[in-house]
Amino acid sequence: SLRGALELERRGHIEDQHKLLQAAETSDLELRRQVDRLNDEMAAMTHAHSDTVAHLTSQLHEANENNEAATTKVASLESLLADAESRAALGHETAMCLDAEVCTN
Repeated sequence: SLRGALELERRGHIEDQHKLLQAAETSDLELRRQVDRLNDEMAAMTHAHSDTVAHLTSQLHEANENNEAATTKVASLESLLADAESRAALGHETAMCLDAEVCTN
C-alpha cells in the first residue's frame, strides 16, 4: 500500500538522519580530541620555550657578571703594570744617577 511505502521511506530517512547524526557526533568527538591534543602539545612547547628563555637569560647574566669581573681584573692589572713601569723608571733613574755619581736626591 502507498501508506506502507511512505512509512518505509520515512523510516529510511529517519535511519539515514540517525546515521548522519552519529557520524557528525563521532567527527565532533574526534575533532575535540585533536584540539585537546594540540592544546597539550602547544602547552608543552610553551613550557619548553619558557625554560629555554630562562636558561638563556641565566647564561646571559652569568656572562655579564664574568665580563664585569674580567673588566675589573684588567683595570687592576693595568694599574699594577703602571706601578711596575713607574718603579722601573725610578730604578733606571737611580741606576743612571749612581753611575754618574751626580745624585741630587
